[in-house]
Amino acid sequence: MDLIFRHINLVRMEKEIMNEKYLIKGVCVSVAYIIYLSLCALVTTDERLLALIHILTLVLIFVASKRYITFEKTGIKLIAMSIVLGIGMALSFTVIVPFANDVGEAQSYSMREIFYYVNSIFLLPIMEEFIFRGIIFKELVSNYPLKFAIVSSSLIWMLAHLNPLNAGVYFLHGVLMAYTVYLTSNILYPILMHVSINSFNLLGGTNSILLYFARVMSEPISIFLTIVLSVGIIAISIALIRKLS
Repeated sequence: MDLIFRHINLVRMEKEIMNEKYLIKGVCVSVAYIIYLSLCALVTTDERLLALIHILTLVLIFVASKRYITFEKTGIKLIAMSIVLGIGMALSFTVIVPFANDVGEAQSYSMREIFYYVNSIFLLPIMEEFIFRGIIFKELVSNYPLKFAIVSSSLIWMLAHLNPLNAGVYFLHGVLMAYTVYLTSNILYPILMHVSINSFNLLGGTNSILLYFARVMSEPISIFLTIVLSVGIIAISIALIRKLS
């Protein structure tokens, strides 16, 4: 009888170890991505060279992880709602960004600035979605309950940004993007959400809305209304994506 119980305990321990390895793998992949960004920053500050490095890395990631990257349930309505959801998520940064006194006027951009935007708005978001909603989340959701997979992948995503000030917002974004890729089985939609977030904030969208409200009301009220707008857009967009999926 003791031998039977020992065997049962050993089997349980093996299962626990096997399950933990996927979580550990996710953390290791995240750490590898942080090291990659750090090495890129050390090697060069030339945004054009960085763009080339990111493109080559993207190709390698895609080839190495094709089984995690799926493009199902593609449709114009889902594409549109993903972009709108991304804008709503971008507005959630209102909680932590300082209130801007003005919005940058139209100006010409140097090639370095153009490639900075290409890297920040397109290449890095695509790479991060391949890694965090592709490899990490897909591994976790295949081996753990859905809620655990969403929460743990979002925590890994949050910690990878190494930014305590934005931690809550990054966690929320991780949850929304993981849930969207779960609903649609299509990595395109979190990519569009991520691109929308970065482009909307980098190009001054959040500040523009804050200033629009601030023209007729106080700063705290304008911030509050922007947050309410963000929550409303997120709630409606998620509901519609669920319906369309």
